[in-house]
Amino acid sequence: MSQNDGLFPSELTVEFISWLAARSLEGRIFWERGPHLISTTVTDQSVMVQFVTSLSVTGEEAWRLLTICDPTGGELYRVTEASAAVDTWSVDRAVDMLFFAAATSSRVQ
Repeated sequence: MSQNDGLFPSELTVEFISWLAARSLEGRIFWERGPHLISTTVTDQSVMVQFVTSLSVTGEEAWRLLTICDPTGGELYRVTEASAAVDTWSVDRAVDMLFFAAATSSRVQ
C-alpha cells in the first residue's frame, strides 16, 4: 500500500504530483535518467522525486516505485505501481501522468 506519514495528505499529494507533471511537460522541471531510475530535485519545493523503473514483458519501460523525499532524504510519500491502483483512482492517474512526463522529458545522467 502507499505510505503516507501525514506530511503529504492524499489530496495534496495528487495536487503536487499533477503540478509536477504539468511543469515537466512545459519543460520547467528537468528529469535525469539512470539505470532503472528517473529523478529530479525541485528546489523551490525542497523535494526530491524518484521513479524506480523496469522493463515490462513487452519491453516498455514502466514505473515500479515513486518516492517523494525531503532534502535530507526523509521519505514524505511512497507509492508502488500495485498500490496505486488500489489506493485511489486519482493517485494512480496522477502518478501515471507524472511518469509519462518524466520519461518523455528526461535526459541520461
